[in-house]
Amino acid sequence: MAAVNRLAVVVPARDEQAHLDHCLRSLHTAARHVRGVAVSVVVVLDRCVDRSAEVVAAWPDVTAVRIDAGAVGTARAIGISRALEGVEDPSSIWLACTDADSRVPPHWLAHQLAEAARGADLYLGLVRPDPEDLPADLHTSWLSNHRAEVARAIAATGHHQNVHGANMGFRGDRYLQAGGFPMVAEHEDRRLSELILAVGGHAVYPTDHPVLTSGRRIGRTPGGFAGFLRQLAERPSVRLPA
Repeated sequence: MAAVNRLAVVVPARDEQAHLDHCLRSLHTAARHVRGVAVSVVVVLDRCVDRSAEVVAAWPDVTAVRIDAGAVGTARAIGISRALEGVEDPSSIWLACTDADSRVPPHWLAHQLAEAARGADLYLGLVRPDPEDLPADLHTSWLSNHRAEVARAIAATGHHQNVHGANMGFRGDRYLQAGGFPMVAEHEDRRLSELILAVGGHAVYPTDHPVLTSGRRIGRTPGGFAGFLRQLAERPSVRLPA
């Protein structure tokens, strides 16, 4: 297995002018904590009719790709293809994904690289909603449900079961072996993780370094995190087992 000497982050965006600069600032900070590995960022502007392109243009080191797909799976796949251009050995590049309405923690990229150095092919992290976007009672409900869900999954399987495109990463060769992101409108993240595991990829499921994502309840995809928050608002809080 080749040592990772390149890292690329792919960010799909569809009319995210309100969040995109915060996302790119957080990635800039995370890149500063990486040593000895070149970091690049690709933003895929999918059917954007707002000022998202202008936001990206203010970051000269960020590559913008414009598409007209209206599907996050397609956006991620095209972004990964751009990131892989000119890479002779795909096992030497680590590919990270987040979302335009999200902010990554400062050591997010360094942590993924450390896991890659220990043999990880797939990194599946957690997300948490921005508490400033949620009523206090809904945020409390999310915390209760989330902690209970993670605790039950770890007790049953040894790791959490969450898959979020806003907090994932993978080695380039495993991505290609798996056939890449399915070009679908939603659940492309979960389907890719299943494909990477199917070709023998080794996954890690960290519970630290969660990504902060928008707490909006009207999202870009029906089955995404926004939809989960909307459903959660109608559910009672779940207590952690004693």
